[in-house]
Amino acid sequence: MSIKQRLRDYGVINTHDLLLRFAKKGKDVACCYYPPDTRGVMAAKTQVYSPRYKTDPAGSWYNYGQKTFVGNKAESMPQAIAWASKRYGIREWVPDPTSRSTMIPLEVRMLALATVREKD
Repeated sequence: MSIKQRLRDYGVINTHDLLLRFAKKGKDVACCYYPPDTRGVMAAKTQVYSPRYKTDPAGSWYNYGQKTFVGNKAESMPQAIAWASKRYGIREWVPDPTSRSTMIPLEVRMLALATVREKD
């Protein structure tokens, strides 16, 4: 059974659920890449997201309080990771098992893996 399916057994469907269940407060952030929309209204971007608080409270209304870095994934993801690492003290980032376009702190993934392995 895949890690994604095992997480679903714990009610973890997406990055939001993963951070709420396994991240320590203050380290509960992810860097999420969004490609440009097909209508050309929104540019490609990476946002630093938290399910508990706004990462950029003074930011533009259309970013919903999330720190935003505009550009393709190769440009914006490293900027977002560098900013979030400095701001939240996170040293290592890994892909989110629930989303191909999101990076999460290593400690969140390790705790999630340890939890689902205990069930076996």
